[in-house]
Amino acid sequence: MSDNATDQLKFSSDGELEQSTDEEQPTDNLKDDGDPMGRFQSKAGYSIFNLASYLQKCVRRSDQEGAAFAAFELTRSGYSKMYWSRILCISVEDVSFEENVTSQVKSLYRLATGRVEAVDDWGANNERGRVCAIRAALTCAQAESSRLPDYMHNTFERIADERVTAAEEGRAPKYEFPAGDLNPGGDHDAIFDMHTSAGSSKNRGYEHFLVHSSRTDSMADMEARFKRINMELVADADDTTAEFTGTEFDHALSTVDPDDPWEEPNLEQETLDPE
Repeated sequence: MSDNATDQLKFSSDGELEQSTDEEQPTDNLKDDGDPMGRFQSKAGYSIFNLASYLQKCVRRSDQEGAAFAAFELTRSGYSKMYWSRILCISVEDVSFEENVTSQVKSLYRLATGRVEAVDDWGANNERGRVCAIRAALTCAQAESSRLPDYMHNTFERIADERVTAAEEGRAPKYEFPAGDLNPGGDHDAIFDMHTSAGSSKNRGYEHFLVHSSRTDSMADMEARFKRINMELVADADDTTAEFTGTEFDHALSTVDPDDPWEEPNLEQETLDPE
C-alpha cells in the first residue's frame, strides 16, 4: 500500500489500535484450544493484522508456505473479507505485471465466494473457499515480485510537491516529471502528429504518422511487411502527394532505440496533405 494511504492500520505508542475496522467476526468465536477468541484474533491465537502483514511479506519474499498458511488462517478464522481485500492489493502492488496475477486472483475470488454459477454453493469460509484463498496466495508468492507501481505512484506524488515548493522558493526542482514540458520540438516531438492540434497546425499528416509517430519498440516480420505494403499503396494513391524515400521507409520500419526511444531524425517531408 502507499506509505501514506488512509487504509493503512494505525497504532498508538502503546500499541493499541487507533483505527477501527469493519471486518467480519469469526462465526464460533473459539480458538483451537477452545478458549474464546479475542478481538481481531485468529483461531491459532495470532493477531489478524500481523497475519495480513505476514502474508504480504511472504509474497514479496516468495515464501509460498507462509503465504498459504496466512490465507488459511485468516479465512478459517472468519476474516475472508479482510484476506481477499489484502491479497488483491498485494497482486497489484507486489507482483510483476507480466504475470497477469491480478486477473487470476479476481477469478479465484469469484470462485471462492460462489459468484460463478457452477459453484454457487461455494462460500468464502468453507473448505473450497479456503482452497481458493490458498491458491490465490500461492499464485502471488510464485510470481516474480515487483513494487514498481507503488514506488512510481509515491515518487510522482513527491515530485508534484517538490515542483510546487521549488516554484515558491524560486529555484529549479530537484526532480521533474518524465514528460517534461511536452512542447513541439522538444524531447517528445513525435507525439505531435495528425491526432493533436499542435501536430495538425504544423501540417503533419499521415506520412509523418507512418514514418515517425507510429514506430514501436518491437515489430514482427508480418507487421513490417504489411506496414510497408500500406505505405506503398498510400504513396500510389491518386489523392495524395506522398512519395516515401528509401530513408523514410527504413526509418518507418525500424524499431525505436531502447536507450533513446524518443529520438527521431528531422526528415524533410512531413505530410501527405497537398499544399
